[in-house]
Amino acid sequence: QTPTLEGFRNNTLQRLIKGEDMLLIEFEGKPVGSVSWYWECESTRWLEAGIVIYDSNYWNKGLGFSALVP
Repeated sequence: QTPTLEGFRNNTLQRLIKGEDMLLIEFEGKPVGSVSWYWECESTRWLEAGIVIYDSNYWNKGLGFSALVP
């Protein structure tokens, strides 16, 4: 089955709602990106993480860094 944009959106929304492997990045109350993660190898504690800032107007503001550092 060919992936669809609607399927991608629904999957992403469900992942954001669950918050188990993806969180929303907000700036001034506006959703601007997401951070997601998964175990590449849990026994060696190798965790892969990804940061997406959707709009380039929000790049270089430290939002991705802030999403990873509590």
